[in-house]
Amino acid sequence: MPMINELYPIHQPSDVAVTNLKMMSERKKRVRKVEGQPSKNLMAERRRRKRLNDRLSMLRSIVPKISKMDRTSILGDTVDYMKDLLERINNFARGN
Repeated sequence: MPMINELYPIHQPSDVAVTNLKMMSERKKRVRKVEGQPSKNLMAERRRRKRLNDRLSMLRSIVPKISKMDRTSILGDTVDYMKDLLERINNFARGN
């Protein structure tokens, strides 16, 4: 019958410490690579938000009546304004 030490080997503190040091150094290497520059996804998301905010600013400057300055209100007021313009065009076309 095997002894307990054979079934569950007891590691010496030095073995555990060496293993932990190796794992920690590998983690640090991975972290150092990422620390220098932002990730591609982060930069792509920043560009996307910038484009979206620029286009919302354009809409704010074109649409005469914006109730609030949040995105939902800007888009909703733009849709209402476009419907109003289409209605005016249709009324003008019927009148002539």
